[in-house]
Amino acid sequence: MDRTKVIELAREAGFQSPRLEDKTDYFMLDRFAALVAAHEREQCAKACEKVGSDAWKLWESTKDTQHKHVEHGAAQCTFAIIARGEVTPPT
Repeated sequence: MDRTKVIELAREAGFQSPRLEDKTDYFMLDRFAALVAAHEREQCAKACEKVGSDAWKLWESTKDTQHKHVEHGAAQCTFAIIARGEVTPPT
């Protein structure tokens, strides 16, 4: 997320600091935004892993290929979500 978007979201959330664009205030806000985003990515990846795990169990018991496809799709989503956190944001 770029600096402009972080400041826009902070203002939308009610932050009124006139120093919001100051480097010190922005650094703390940017760090907070990064922590929240990382937590949300982790929760989304865990949800995808659960969908995949449940689909795998169904595939093992039924051998219905639809469940195997769901498991594969969930794994791809998990990897995509994790990869979003591995990109170094621009400074």
